[in-house]
Amino acid sequence: MPFLIPRRSAIAMLAASFGSLFQLTSSSDAAPPAKDADDLDTVLRQIAKTEQAIHNITVEGSVIEQHLIANQWVAQPITVALLARYDGTPGGHARFDVHKQVFKWIEGDGPYSDSSYSAAFDGKSGKVVHISGGALGRTGPDQTAMILPGRPPELRNGACHLASGARFHAAHWDLMERQSLVAFIKAYLAEWGPSPGTQVQIGREKRERVEAIRLDIRNKFNLQYTWWLDPGRGHNLIGYRQTQMDKKGAVVEINEEDQVVDLAKVVDKGEEKLWYPKEGFHYFPADPGETKRRLHYKATRVVLNDPAFDEAAFDIPIPPGYVVHDRINNRTFQVKPPGPPPQPGQKP
Repeated sequence: MPFLIPRRSAIAMLAASFGSLFQLTSSSDAAPPAKDADDLDTVLRQIAKTEQAIHNITVEGSVIEQHLIANQWVAQPITVALLARYDGTPGGHARFDVHKQVFKWIEGDGPYSDSSYSAAFDGKSGKVVHISGGALGRTGPDQTAMILPGRPPELRNGACHLASGARFHAAHWDLMERQSLVAFIKAYLAEWGPSPGTQVQIGREKRERVEAIRLDIRNKFNLQYTWWLDPGRGHNLIGYRQTQMDKKGAVVEINEEDQVVDLAKVVDKGEEKLWYPKEGFHYFPADPGETKRRLHYKATRVVLNDPAFDEAAFDIPIPPGYVVHDRINNRTFQVKPPGPPPQPGQKP
């Protein structure tokens, strides 16, 4: 599945004010001039407040692929449904309990695969516990598990990132580098900012019935990132687009686009007010004549900063009977069922 946010090398972040370092320009697809005194430092500080206010996240959500057929979006078999938990730190503790994951199956036993599993990272090691798998409509139990040194690759699954809503939230925006939106922007500008032709534009624009802050960053190759933020709801994301421009500033191709259609207030306790996306769309690029595709995200439950959040959830218990491939100690073993309780006088 093509998610087009590239990996970025680890680069020192700029300490100076960004607003004074980059050329502000206008183009045919740039933000209109700001009505208020929006500047990059201020906008990033406001986004960072939202990012840093999140201590844990629990989401029950799903994504379904849809194709535009005869001017109607039609659901396809590809889907992911899960319970996602994060400790609030990008790249930190996380767990996905994937109830259903249907993908296209290349050279498989059917056109689509269907699986369920749990994957988690506790800060040191990862576990993946499979539950079922096989062709769509013909699945069976899968009693295998893996113990891994580090983060399981299942936690970098782009479809799961979308199904958890994290793709649409600044705190966990950049999946590939496991960093927040603010960290991504700072690292990107540290990499591209010194290059001639880097352009930054901040303005105001109506989007989703609100006067949003629009932030454009374009590099010397005319690749442009655009984010729309709602200043009235914690500077949360309500849209994102990656666009390839030509030298004159005209749009050549939209590589990908996100749209948040339901940004819900989840926490409202005095001064603590937090929002989280509960519905949105991720649009894929499409050549002329090619079927347009999108993923529809929807959450049925979102909990932020739960005081009863249990950190023990990031250590998945492996059920008896499972065959475990331990990549840390380079061994394979089967989990034995618990034996009878010790008798009086018997050592346990």
